[in-house]
Amino acid sequence: MKSYKVVIWKLSVNRSAKKPTYLVRWSVDGEAIHESHTTKALADRFRAELLRAADKGEPFDTVTGLPDSLRGGRAALSLLGPRAGMGSGRTDRDPAHRGEAVDRLR
Repeated sequence: MKSYKVVIWKLSVNRSAKKPTYLVRWSVDGEAIHESHTTKALADRFRAELLRAADKGEPFDTVTGLPDSLRGGRAALSLLGPRAGMGSGRTDRDPAHRGEAVDRLR
């Protein structure tokens, strides 16, 4: 599902580790999301890309929290999505059926 209701906050610093990390925080449709970066420059660049996408009017995915331009056009998968069609009762460890399992994941 997509949403245009996006709020992007300023960078915050996580000083709990030996080396501080920088958090980019934003919310999509009221759901808070964050991503950690090792340097302030990387975090600032990612935040700028989020702001640019919001300014362009791109919809943000409510599952991944990313706009289409940052997701690479791939649809968000649920946790059960890739394995939903694998209910044949055969195990993936059986070499004779491993190829079938790979085909079902494509």
